Amino acid sequence: MKGRLEHTLAVENKIKNLLSGREEILRNFCLNLSLTKEPTTIYEYLKHVINFLDAIKEKNENQCIEEITSVNIEEYLNDLKYISKNGELTNSSDSYRATVWSSLNCFFTFLFNNHYLHENLMEHVGRPKIKDDVQRTYMNPKELIELMKTIVSAEKSAIEKNAKDYTGWESRDVLIFLLLIQTGMRITALTEINIDDVDFENKVIKIVDKRRKTHVYPLSEQVMQYIYKWNIYRKCILQDESEVNEALFISRKRKRLSQGAVNKLIKKYTSSSGKNMTAHKFRRSYATNLYHATGDIYLVKECMGHSSINTTQIYVQSDNKSRDKALQIMERITVTD
Repeated sequence: MKGRLEHTLAVENKIKNLLSGREEILRNFCLNLSLTKEPTTIYEYLKHVINFLDAIKEKNENQCIEEITSVNIEEYLNDLKYISKNGELTNSSDSYRATVWSSLNCFFTFLFNNHYLHENLMEHVGRPKIKDDVQRTYMNPKELIELMKTIVSAEKSAIEKNAKDYTGWESRDVLIFLLLIQTGMRITALTEINIDDVDFENKVIKIVDKRRKTHVYPLSEQVMQYIYKWNIYRKCILQDESEVNEALFISRKRKRLSQGAVNKLIKKYTSSSGKNMTAHKFRRSYATNLYHATGDIYLVKECMGHSSINTTQIYVQSDNKSRDKALQIMERITVTD
């Protein structure tokens, strides 16, 4: 089974579980979304909408959807300023509240357009503002070099300890980090890669990403060496298990590696860095480091596969040296002696 189809079916099953025992109107909402949205997006929207409806019912018992007011929505969004993490109350991010707003906006627009409500309540609810000065976590080149040294060192140590019985899992880990760092691909695309997506002759890999966009990534010699290396171990591990032998990255249970497992792997190797790294933050690191090296936001946009430069600017973290560079340039212009 192709990786993308496998992932899509898994997400669709999660959507079915969410809809189990829920209002018919939510099923119609999901059907409407399926015309323009990917299953992953539908799942996230549906989660936020269900959380909202459950909160409304808890606060106002037996209140039906037709009786919801814009005040109910504003109160809910205001309550989201604080969320519980590990049993402690903390501030939620502006982007999280904006995401919830977008989900509710999509839902209430659907209700209005399909005559469930006589007005779109979200027209009276302002979208939470996202502050531009948020310091987003990423790893700079020096940190990435040190990280790769640590991961490669773990692989060498495992090989030395196991000698002839080395099973290759650490080689898999090195390859995962190399792909995240060198390509900036999304975690969904990473976990969906099949071995036949790799063109060994031309040293490229083809993936189908968000919104069914096809991307072709050139692969470095270093990455190619690890693909060859890991694939040898991978074949030995899988043997005759044909139902999973298409997946490039597998788990110790011989199943396609999940997104959760990848992020656990990242946490394992980056916990000592003091940064709460995820696959998405490696994508941000890719964008930020590429921009700092080239100063070309349009190049970064193309490499990230973004349709809008505004999206790229969200990913790119400023190095706070722009004014220093500007001063040096303008100083040369105004030199009088």
